[in-house]
Amino acid sequence: PTLDRGGRIELVQHFEKSACWNIDFIIMMGLATALAALGLMQDSIPVVIGAMLVAPLMSPLIGAGFALVQGNISLFRDSMKAMSFGVSGGLLISLILGFLTPEYEPTLEIMARGNVNLLDLGVAVLSGMAAAYSMGRPDLFATVAGVAIAAALVPPLAVVGIAIAAGVYWLAGAAT
Repeated sequence: PTLDRGGRIELVQHFEKSACWNIDFIIMMGLATALAALGLMQDSIPVVIGAMLVAPLMSPLIGAGFALVQGNISLFRDSMKAMSFGVSGGLLISLILGFLTPEYEPTLEIMARGNVNLLDLGVAVLSGMAAAYSMGRPDLFATVAGVAIAAALVPPLAVVGIAIAAGVYWLAGAAT
């Protein structure tokens, strides 16, 4: 099915609004990363899932893909800026938490984020496709939470910071 002109305009406006680097994005990214880092260090799957739901990185990521398809340079630039600042802020927060807890032992959840393969790439690509499709369909918008869990960008980011703080560089590289 295709979107009519009004639907396309509404979708672009939604992406322009959600791909912005603003105080809400900063706070939610900080909270999501802190939750993910602490959940990973505690080996708590429910906390990690909660962090995935709170994380705002999905919107600018999808906005960047949408901007590429539409040739919208302004939206692409804004989306990339939000993602860059979000990833940088998340890395900083996870590094700080990693340095504040130097005695932790890598948990199974942390180690799992360092063991990636092509199946993980397939999950990411399919999750992105599902998110893009559901965002363009108002009746399917509720499915975005499930897509956010599947794509899960913040927990591996938190592992990178935690692993760097602990000096486990191979794990940081693998999680990246």
